[in-house]
Amino acid sequence: MNSFWRASEVWQTLCNTVREARRSDLQSEVNEITIGAAMRKGGPLKLPVHRSDVPPDVQARLNKMEEDAAGNFVALGMDPIINFQAMLSCGGGLDRRIEHLGNLVSRERGRIEAKQQLKGLFDGTSAASATAGDVAAPDSGVFNTTNTTSMFQ
Repeated sequence: MNSFWRASEVWQTLCNTVREARRSDLQSEVNEITIGAAMRKGGPLKLPVHRSDVPPDVQARLNKMEEDAAGNFVALGMDPIINFQAMLSCGGGLDRRIEHLGNLVSRERGRIEAKQQLKGLFDGTSAASATAGDVAAPDSGVFNTTNTTSMFQ
């Protein structure tokens, strides 16, 4: 049981890391656009630049970017709070929780594999050239949800 909760904690940490990385990327983009708009106004740059200091069209663009980013993160299915709460409230005991965690991990693995394949289309390599560090081998059983019990014992 302790192994399961350690694995769950690792999953939640990964989800938090992904969320913070995306948040950081978005904030960098927002800052770049905000400062660029403030500089285009001319005159000395007054720091900090607040959203209310930029034109309405830039404010609307920033709002749209933030809404899109929030929607994209929800669609990713890696919310560290909602998924963990769902795991805590799973009926059926440990087996059901293991199944739920396995489904979350499998979904993320599928997303990463699809991303690798897509990258391969654009850079001329195949998904098979992805390093072992990128995704687990399909036959490794690491994310095989039909045998998740053994990985938590």
